[in-house]
Amino acid sequence: MKADIAKEFVGDLLRSHQDEIVRGAFRALLTLDEAATNAVFKEMADTCRARFLRMVDFPADLDLDEFIERMGRAAPPAPQISRDGDTIVWREFRDGHCMCPLVRRGALDLDPKLCVCSTEWTRGLVETFHGGPVEAELLESVATGSSDCVFRLTLGPVASHAP
Repeated sequence: MKADIAKEFVGDLLRSHQDEIVRGAFRALLTLDEAATNAVFKEMADTCRARFLRMVDFPADLDLDEFIERMGRAAPPAPQISRDGDTIVWREFRDGHCMCPLVRRGALDLDPKLCVCSTEWTRGLVETFHGGPVEAELLESVATGSSDCVFRLTLGPVASHAP
């Protein structure tokens, strides 16, 4: 029993320590120029998105419409995703809580600059199943006072698979 308590104590201590390190790194990150900050957020979004895709285990050959349908059932709270031709509106129902796991966990304070990461996460996720480039625009954000996060995604041409 003592070993279990010690393991739990070390785990709690380590988590607390990691959050402090992450918080400090982000304070420094948010002082960098926009290009450098965006490059870091893109890498973070890529890593977070890859983890999400491993968790939901979507088949790699899903087409975009199948992906949209499955995202509606993937994990609570499910986003509302509507497609009209080459335009997708993606609403994350968040009731005023940021979609970033680090903010939800308390490791980071909410900051509008973090929205670059969420926008890139959503853009890259759609691009994965679209098969061509996707542009993303943040329309509403919890970090700027909305209760939800809303993105407009514009689909570019699908890449050719010619032999």
